[in-house]
Amino acid sequence: MSPGKTFFTIGDAAKLIGVVPATLRNWEKAGLVKPGRQNGNYRIYSLKDIERLKKIKYLMRVKGFNIVGVKEYLAAQGEELPAEPVKIEKKGPRIAVGQKLKALREKKGLTLEEVSQGTGVSVSYLSRIESGQVNVSIATLQKLATFYEKNLLYFFEGMDTKEQKLVRAGLGQVLETDEEGIKVELLTALNEPAMEPLLYTVAPGAGRNENISHEGEEFVYVLKGVLEVWLDETERYVVGPGDSLYFKSTQQHRWRNIGDEELVALWINTPPTF
Repeated sequence: MSPGKTFFTIGDAAKLIGVVPATLRNWEKAGLVKPGRQNGNYRIYSLKDIERLKKIKYLMRVKGFNIVGVKEYLAAQGEELPAEPVKIEKKGPRIAVGQKLKALREKKGLTLEEVSQGTGVSVSYLSRIESGQVNVSIATLQKLATFYEKNLLYFFEGMDTKEQKLVRAGLGQVLETDEEGIKVELLTALNEPAMEPLLYTVAPGAGRNENISHEGEEFVYVLKGVLEVWLDETERYVVGPGDSLYFKSTQQHRWRNIGDEELVALWINTPPTF
């Protein structure tokens, strides 16, 4: 924790409590805690939230309370709970991606089992993605895009079809990945660019922890913060402000923000992967 830090990302909070981030998301959906949002993008937990989470874990792991029991106990102690459970609405990018995946599968005359065999993604997960019940990670979507011979940008709706050359600061298309703590802004509005310039804004501790590989090359220039990149699990690079990294996308790669501040990086792919 850096000096003066008064809030924590979901990764920070999970480590402090001794659980995985998915557990905190489940507790949030159940209405036990309601973290704030920074820039409307990623969750932030206050010291008060951390104490609440510690108590929830104690009640569930040590005392054996279920969700209802925890709520009743906290209410009896006079602790304020969110007015209602946080609901994740099935709309927008999640539905659009699922519909496009289903349309591609049906156009090719494939079953879910056949897609599963070709991608390594389970049948049940594929079914839930297609129906819009779950969000899909970039790593999984990359596998599906490769299988269907599409780039990732195909799956995101709302792109301007005009041949626009200039993109003003802060007005690039924000690509909804639903990956915690990661914001991706597309810096071109051309329909079929040869390069794909992206601006990544990443919270401390956030990143893509699952290895992916695909055709092409990637260039990364860090504007702010510290980026850690692993290639083929044998090459580790720490990229700071002003540093750049260029590598073949066919290498297995994963990355994360290992600094205490927000990471801002220009990331260029060719050919486009989104």
